[in-house]
Amino acid sequence: METRSEEGQLKAFRATSAKVPVMLLALDLGDSPIPAIRIAVETEIDTADLEPGKKLKLYRRLLNYSKLPLAKMYLFGEDHKIALAVDLDKRSLSKNEFNDAIAALILAYITMVEELGLQEEAAEEALRNLMALAAAQVRLGKKPEEIRRNLEAAGVPK
Repeated sequence: METRSEEGQLKAFRATSAKVPVMLLALDLGDSPIPAIRIAVETEIDTADLEPGKKLKLYRRLLNYSKLPLAKMYLFGEDHKIALAVDLDKRSLSKNEFNDAIAALILAYITMVEELGLQEEAAEEALRNLMALAAAQVRLGKKPEEIRRNLEAAGVPK
C-alpha cells in the first residue's frame, strides 16, 4: 500500500517480507522542524481495554524499551495499539542507516514480544502478514508454485 500527495509524491508505504513477516510502515514526516522519515512497526496488539494496573505496568515496560538503540515505542489509534519506530533525518540518510533502522526495529520488536509474553499475538500477526503477502503476489499474477517457492525460500515451512 502506498499514499501519494496531490502532486504524486510518495508520502508513505507499507511493506512486508516472508523473511521478516512484520508490516513495516515508511512515512515522510515532512520538513519541519527536521526533515525526517519514520520507519515503524504498528502492531495489532490492543491495550485500551486492559485493566488499569496491567495497563500501567505494560506502559512502564514500553517506556523502558524506548532506551533501546534507535527504536522508540508509542501507542496509536483508538485501541491504543503498540508501535515501534525509528525516525531518520532525510538530510543525511544513507542505505546503511536505513537498513540499520530496520534491523533495530526488528530486534526491538522481537525483544518486546519475548519480554511481554506476546508470542501468540505475534505469531497470529505474522500469519496475517504472510497471507497478505501471498494475496498480493496472486494479484500480481504470480503462479501458486512460484509463491510457494518464495515462501519456502524465506523459511516458511511447507
